Amino acid sequence: MEHDRDGKPDVDVPSTGSVTTVGGTAGMVRRRRERKVRVMKPAKLAHSSGHIPGINIGTTWRSRALCYHAQVHMHSRAGIHGSKYHGAYSIALSSPHYGDKDEGDIIYYTGAGSRLKDYYGPQIHDQTWDGQGNGALKLSCSTGKPVRVVRGSKAASDFAPTEGYRYDGLYTVIKAWIEKNDNDLDVCRFKLERVPGQPPLPRRPPQ
Repeated sequence: MEHDRDGKPDVDVPSTGSVTTVGGTAGMVRRRRERKVRVMKPAKLAHSSGHIPGINIGTTWRSRALCYHAQVHMHSRAGIHGSKYHGAYSIALSSPHYGDKDEGDIIYYTGAGSRLKDYYGPQIHDQTWDGQGNGALKLSCSTGKPVRVVRGSKAASDFAPTEGYRYDGLYTVIKAWIEKNDNDLDVCRFKLERVPGQPPLPRRPPQ
């Protein structure tokens, strides 16, 4: 039996009407075989590669929490959602502080972890492939499975939305490496390329 994100197993729900009286005789009761129906937890959609059914490219949300509940990026704070055993499912570009370089169809993305405060503090140690999310993106580079990309309005990008968060489709990780930052600390870096054939990305209007 598989487990969902919080470790709880899927639920097998029996059908209704499990007892049937046969032949009109009270003493002759046959118990109907219960047909078990597997119920897929909705959050399982987020733990898979590719588009989320019903979510079109260009869909926007006012807050990250709404994006989370739409299952497009199932992290309320972290930039990478994935598993080092299955690969990355989604990333979010939502901060101007991590050194990401966003060229639209090409993204140079900075890895996660080794920060003074989780997700947003200054980096104080080397990043590694065992760090949060980094192993997932590295595995995606090997498998070629697509990764969902969400852009937030606070990202340092000409392609970021003017407000909220926007789903911008699928990218593949085509390169993963480690380089030194200005403080001589190791940083995991990734190059992502947008999957061809998707709607063009809108540019942020000049301010």
